[in-house]
Amino acid sequence: MQILENNLNNLKFKIDNYKCATLDLNIEENFTFFNSEKESEKSIQKISKITKEFQEQKLKAIWLIVPSKHSHLIHHFTKNEYKFHHVEENDILCLYKWLLNTPCNLPNYASRYLGVGGLILNKDGQILLVKERRTISKKLDEMWKIPTGLAENGESIQQAVIREVKEETGLDIKFQGVLAFREAFPYLFNASDLFFVCLCKCEFDQTINIEDGGELKGCRWFDKDEIKQNIKEKKFSMFSINLFTSILDLLPDGLNKYLMQPGEPYNFLKSKFTIYSPKW
Repeated sequence: MQILENNLNNLKFKIDNYKCATLDLNIEENFTFFNSEKESEKSIQKISKITKEFQEQKLKAIWLIVPSKHSHLIHHFTKNEYKFHHVEENDILCLYKWLLNTPCNLPNYASRYLGVGGLILNKDGQILLVKERRTISKKLDEMWKIPTGLAENGESIQQAVIREVKEETGLDIKFQGVLAFREAFPYLFNASDLFFVCLCKCEFDQTINIEDGGELKGCRWFDKDEIKQNIKEKKFSMFSINLFTSILDLLPDGLNKYLMQPGEPYNFLKSKFTIYSPKW
């Protein structure tokens, strides 16, 4: 944390690798600085002065973090041409101001949803499948599928699949790598939905517990013959049928050469199971 010293007070801020400053009004000193004037015009002048000081430091932009409890200050900043960028889950509004005399090239807020699914093998080569308690249709209610979920902010694909499986089934698994992915577009708010299938292992005997998570009504291990029978009877979604048809004959160890490992970006070239889905 750096401190901007001036003849009014001290501001605490961070400068990132892109030469952008972040001012967080959750920090009491920063909130007090901008809220100390009762007259709106004086507050606006103070904001203008600070903005100019950042410009003189050759910074590109200012990110402003405003918690909802301090939302009365927002209009002071918008009068200084700060613009809305995004709202976060914990009642945080982020504004920004571009400081250069060039077109703004700050990125938009996250424009993709990231889903994960675990293709989980046990020591006997069986695959873990689940039935969801709440689905969008009665037909899907009875379909078995791999455990899935959405990654949370700050999570990697690996962290997300391990957490989701633990929450839904109570099982501790070991991530092996990304096996396949697909894009569905358009999804909510005209964004893409990216879904990654992760090969994982359950290396020791554990008790399945779906009661604590509350999202599943069924969960058990399937052997290859059972899965092939379900494919014939079309008891899987088309996505699951395509996935299982591609990988079953390669189990248990034939998939390893196709895995995309974290930290090896070019391994995406290795996957033969990339699945594209242009529309929902």
